[in-house]
Amino acid sequence: MKVIIIDDYPGFAELLKTWIESLYPDWTVHAYDEWHQGKDALENDKFELVVVDVMMPGVSAEEILNFISSSQPDASVIVMSGFSDAELALEELPRSKRKNLVFLKKPFTQEELVDTIKKVVRPT
Repeated sequence: MKVIIIDDYPGFAELLKTWIESLYPDWTVHAYDEWHQGKDALENDKFELVVVDVMMPGVSAEEILNFISSSQPDASVIVMSGFSDAELALEELPRSKRKNLVFLKKPFTQEELVDTIKKVVRPT
């Protein structure tokens, strides 16, 4: 399983990477703390799971989700945010863009992250 994590909060993407790698050591996990770095990776590689904060400087949640939808159409997506408004915005997306997409409200525990991963990732 190839995973990408994008979150602008310093150190948070790396923490999530550590959590995921400790539970799924055979997964390849990439972590980015800036949208433009993560966007470049999404453009140039294929991921099966995208874990992304949708409230980042200089880019809207809609732009983030549209980009992921077009660059990674088969990926499962975990959308994170500390703002409830983000969850409401997701509900307004067309059903086709919400396929394989789950919201995870910050803050969350490692157990909550794992439970969410299990909801969106198909067993291999």
